[in-house]
Amino acid sequence: MFHRSLLFLLALIASCYTVQAQQSWVWQNPLPQGNHLSSIKMIDNNNVIAVGNAGTIISSHDGGSSWIVSDSIPSAQLLSLSILSPSKCIAVGYGGIVLKSEDAGLHWKTIGSGTSNALHCVQFPQQNIGYSVGRISTILKTTDGGDNWFTLISGVVSHFNAVHFVDSSRGWIVGNNGLIMATQTGGSQWTAQFTGVEESFYAAHFISATTGWVVGDKGKIFKTINGGDKWTAQTSGVISTLRTVQFTSATTGTIAGDNGTILRTNDGGDTWTAQQSETANVLLSLHFIDG
Repeated sequence: MFHRSLLFLLALIASCYTVQAQQSWVWQNPLPQGNHLSSIKMIDNNNVIAVGNAGTIISSHDGGSSWIVSDSIPSAQLLSLSILSPSKCIAVGYGGIVLKSEDAGLHWKTIGSGTSNALHCVQFPQQNIGYSVGRISTILKTTDGGDNWFTLISGVVSHFNAVHFVDSSRGWIVGNNGLIMATQTGGSQWTAQFTGVEESFYAAHFISATTGWVVGDKGKIFKTINGGDKWTAQTSGVISTLRTVQFTSATTGTIAGDNGTILRTNDGGDTWTAQQSETANVLLSLHFIDG
């Protein structure tokens, strides 16, 4: 059964509530703004932050019932958000923009990233150590909580769509044309991994150094149980592009994507069940804090 601590994100936000005997999705309207939103994160059951087009950053302090628009944000398209602590957040986006908040999203400052390439994803496995990836093989790393960033070299020319680290050293990048790369050295060395398909991947999620999933074009889902040495295809039952994935345990996971697609598994992905989303829009981001 779903919990209230889940939010989905697209141009507007949908929220999931516990319902006896069935799973249900309820639409929420994050007024007073109407820009497309790209990424959402929950700090706890009540405090939520979302980012999107035109430098939009909105926050909620009542679990998504009402929203506040942050002021004085550069007018750039923000694509990804990471929570470092209950008060610290980092957002990234087009033009290599990096924004940092130290008051739970109320105020933001611009941080130099050293690149003008779009940054598609940012993730902090630890409060001080974070990674961001984007266009034209861009990989950035910080070791001081996002105040300073430096470039990592992968040796691959591609567009990188997502990054996920399970600790400060071990992580994966996914990108266009079936790209998966892994590191065990904090990004100083990268190794290519292969699924046998050329569809682009847009999201990755690992619950340990061995077990993880990647999702992407044409409903593609792949799982590994050995850190990516071997990837096994799972059947999604859809052909829509899958944009985001999160597992809260070895068995329980959720995927969202184009055409309002929401998929849910309770057996590690052996079977995926479509959920009713009440929308045909693209679902770009999701975040659980308790499954």
